[in-house]
Amino acid sequence: MTGSLPDFSMFSNIFQYFSEDLSVNRLSGRIPDSSKFPPQLESLSLKSNTLEGGVPKSLGSTCTLRSLHLSNNSFNEELPLIMQNLSGCARSSLQELELRMNQIKGTLPDFSVFSSLKILSLDVKRLNGKIPKDIRFPTQLETLKMNLNSLGGGVPKSLGSTCTLRSLHLSNNSFNEELPLIMQNLSGCARSSLQELELRMNQIKGTLPDFSVFSSLKILSLDVKRLNGKIPKDIRFPTQLETLKMNLNSLGGVIIGLGKNN
Repeated sequence: MTGSLPDFSMFSNIFQYFSEDLSVNRLSGRIPDSSKFPPQLESLSLKSNTLEGGVPKSLGSTCTLRSLHLSNNSFNEELPLIMQNLSGCARSSLQELELRMNQIKGTLPDFSVFSSLKILSLDVKRLNGKIPKDIRFPTQLETLKMNLNSLGGGVPKSLGSTCTLRSLHLSNNSFNEELPLIMQNLSGCARSSLQELELRMNQIKGTLPDFSVFSSLKILSLDVKRLNGKIPKDIRFPTQLETLKMNLNSLGGVIIGLGKNN
């Protein structure tokens, strides 16, 4: 399929309770602001096309929309405006939002209005600024990916207070806070749920803290270049840890006790 997007509302009988996958086609141009979508549409995938511009409000008014995949396109609208346009009745139904590998720019808005959101992928290269300390995330959020941006500063406590958070990927940014403070801010109720933490290729500095409080952590990636000092002999790691990466740092000493019950 090639060309621009049709008016999907004409397919309202076909798409009832179903999804529409138009990935890896040759669709181009903007999604018209006047676009209409079937009122029962649950899933829409437009990945790997050359679509640009932003997201129309009509998508945010699709009250049954659970999954929206727009990755690998040329969308270039500001992220706050995209989220605003999606915050119609879809804010209560949307569970998956994938926007990675676009040209979306701007700072991070408040995501908490999307009460059912579980997966949020924002590896879009152009997000910048610090994550606001007062930012709020959906209470059901399980996966947050914001790799490959220009985000700086640290990690807010609100992320550590997201009790369902399992996977947090913040690699290839400009985060520059001390690692002990980052881990402290994540040690709210997320300390029991977090399974994957990727912080590689940032400017995070400092020494290694005690990680054992993160009881479910399986993957920890700290290839951040600026960690230093000796690894404490009494450092403790999560008992569930399967993968630990700390390349490209200035650490010394010996890791004792990995693989043992801490």
